[in-house]
Amino acid sequence: MDENNTFIDLLRPSLPGAWIAEHLRIWQMNFLNASELASFGKSRGLASYSTKDIIQFWQLGLLKADLLRSCRKLSQIGLIYRGTDRYGRHIYSDERQLPRRLRSWKNAQKNLKPLREGIDLLFHPFRYYVLYHINKELDLHISKMQMLYQDGFTRVLDWSLSSFNRWMSSEQFTSNIRKWNNIASLSVITEPCTYLRIFNSIRYDPTEISDHSNGAEEIHRHMVSYWEHNVKELYQRLGVELLEKIRQDLCYDTQSLEPNRWIHTLLCLGDSRLRIELEGNLGGALLLRTMAEMLRRATEEAITTLLREEDELGTGWLPKGVKETLYGSNRILDDQQAGGAFARKHGLNYKPRVHVYGEGKTECGAFSGFFKMMGMFIPVTNLHGLIKEGKSMSKFFSDYLQSDIKAQMYSLVMIDGDLEDNVRIMESAAKSNQRSEDEGIFGRFFLSKPDFEFDNFELEELEEVLWRWVDEENLTQAERDQLHAHVKHATGSTEFFRGVKRAAQVLPQLVGYDKGEQWGEELMKFAWEYPLKQGRRRSLIEAVQLVMYWEKVIDMEPYEVSRKSYMVNPRTGELIARRSSNM
Repeated sequence: MDENNTFIDLLRPSLPGAWIAEHLRIWQMNFLNASELASFGKSRGLASYSTKDIIQFWQLGLLKADLLRSCRKLSQIGLIYRGTDRYGRHIYSDERQLPRRLRSWKNAQKNLKPLREGIDLLFHPFRYYVLYHINKELDLHISKMQMLYQDGFTRVLDWSLSSFNRWMSSEQFTSNIRKWNNIASLSVITEPCTYLRIFNSIRYDPTEISDHSNGAEEIHRHMVSYWEHNVKELYQRLGVELLEKIRQDLCYDTQSLEPNRWIHTLLCLGDSRLRIELEGNLGGALLLRTMAEMLRRATEEAITTLLREEDELGTGWLPKGVKETLYGSNRILDDQQAGGAFARKHGLNYKPRVHVYGEGKTECGAFSGFFKMMGMFIPVTNLHGLIKEGKSMSKFFSDYLQSDIKAQMYSLVMIDGDLEDNVRIMESAAKSNQRSEDEGIFGRFFLSKPDFEFDNFELEELEEVLWRWVDEENLTQAERDQLHAHVKHATGSTEFFRGVKRAAQVLPQLVGYDKGEQWGEELMKFAWEYPLKQGRRRSLIEAVQLVMYWEKVIDMEPYEVSRKSYMVNPRTGELIARRSSNM
């Protein structure tokens, strides 16, 4: 109770209306009239309040308005004149003392008069928080079974109503009403200062700006000025302890409304519009969680501190540091890599874990076609054979591998191994990784000897793949024998397709069939159907199965842990246990 009174004393009655009236153009969420607020609450799990209910809540002092707009001048105590808008309507801030203690709220409600025509009450969506608490208190908590028995139902109903009326007449009730409205007011005040950080966008009315060439920048400058000259000082005056108590309450209410806190986090990692657009209890919970996040970010900025994220507060208990252990960082909403790890831990492919490299179109076609078939988004980079062109290409490739490590992605490379330069570059990258976990290649490389096709397939298998690709049903065995006669002495893919071109002189159906992406796709289809070559798994199959493991296994150890525990063997390209740091 002491904390409540402290908060009531520190937050002046003029807030937020005075600041909204002066800086209205920077607020990003649309203000709602009584009818819209009733609909907004109903669609997010609250009772079916009518427009009249919202107006009467305001008249009784249970719900504070953020602004009032009137065609005529008003003279009600507590409504402070704030000038006119561009349409000539009079603007007022709601600075009434909320509420006074009454013995009978029933009689007070009976004496209310209809709101005069031409007056609009404007509420920020965060006033939902007050309605949420009123809704909880109005819930009679009568079970379905009690409703089956009239005597039991009547007794429980009488007791519930009697208890509710006693509570409404208590000082605790009036204190809580002030507290809920003030928490909503603090969140409303904060909204323009933190909206961009959470929603990654700025909205503005073109009629409210002077620089039409860059309206968003003008609004952003206004937001920064508003923070520096208004809100920052308020947060410093309130202090971390009280602000964290308020945020704890918001997180508790979030999880009371909808208990699946990890679902809230997943949604917060996605499209930010979901926080406003989702309906039902989940939509209401996301709105309350957004209020809590805005308070946290403002507190961190004003007092230069780091606070725990919202899914670590509220109901239950979560030890400090557990998210860093599981996902690599305690700041899931700020750290993209930790956010990705969190999403994957819950079975969602938030971002790729693997970056695949192939030396040419054939290799890239094999990988890309397979990933497309499997519904996996895996980046595949075609090295175009440039890896063997000297130091410039070596630097180019090492930069890519370095970027993969920074992005917490495994690098998987498949290139021809019969060229000394290729072998040298891969060995050098692996040795760099041995010396430092932050350098070189981390993942796996395959050196195809003599090349991709003849490392993965027998000559007869290559003929079979080509025959299927051309259309085996419309070709005779004699024609296949002719093809075999032209390619039977090939020991590499270049020689093989030279033979195919010679065979095409007598077999015109072979014209146009050459190395490339589609050839790679056909090879992959055959390899997936027949994964073994001479009793051993083809390296192509080994590669794609490794990619699927890295991508699909949910409970795999975090990337950062793996990178500290393993390194790439320069000789085999495999991941092996990392030697001690004194190597």
